[in-house]
Amino acid sequence: MSVNFWLQAEYFYETVTLVLSIIVLLIVISAIFVKSIQKHKVKTNQTKKNKIFWSLIATASVITFIGIGAHLYYRHYLDEIPYVNALVRDRYREFFGYVSYSTSEQDYYQNLNHIEALRDSALYEESEEMQIVEFVGINNTLHYFKNERGELFQMSQINVDYVNDINEARLVGSRFTLVDQEFKTIGFKNPPYIMFERLEVPSDQVEKSFKPDNPNDVHNSAYAHPDWVF
Repeated sequence: MSVNFWLQAEYFYETVTLVLSIIVLLIVISAIFVKSIQKHKVKTNQTKKNKIFWSLIATASVITFIGIGAHLYYRHYLDEIPYVNALVRDRYREFFGYVSYSTSEQDYYQNLNHIEALRDSALYEESEEMQIVEFVGINNTLHYFKNERGELFQMSQINVDYVNDINEARLVGSRFTLVDQEFKTIGFKNPPYIMFERLEVPSDQVEKSFKPDNPNDVHNSAYAHPDWVF
């Protein structure tokens, strides 16, 4: 999908479709009005009004078919637009033009993990990222780790996978970049953070246990890895 295609498609769906819908509606209303005021007593007037009526219907049909044809051409845009938000773009299209996402919206979205949505988008390509961490042990359902700076952090069991063929625990995630960097010219951007997917632990370390001496020494994963989104 090219930048020009995107611009044309969003203009069609956000502006042109509404204009065409209004025009067709007005034509149909006019046709109904013409039909309703036909006077059966005057045959020539009736014939003339019939011609006007069918001309209006034909015009509305042509405009409708043009709109349907454009929709079939631009429909791939509709597959992508659900994935576009303040994380990946700084603006959105409305009827009269572009509106910028607010700073608060952009701050909110950039701290959310959108890995599945970005995977489904054809605008972005994915590259896997890994970071080695030290697995310290388990206490109930909480798993404890240390990052490369020796900072202790915890992770819930739901985000941890035990893997057979690895020797060290590791964060696994993905970084997403635009397939076509020209999209940056219309406000798109590369998400700034690595999207976390799972934390892998060697399966032979499943029996390790650990209980922190001071709970205040334990950080959340976002603090320990500020370049990742969890």
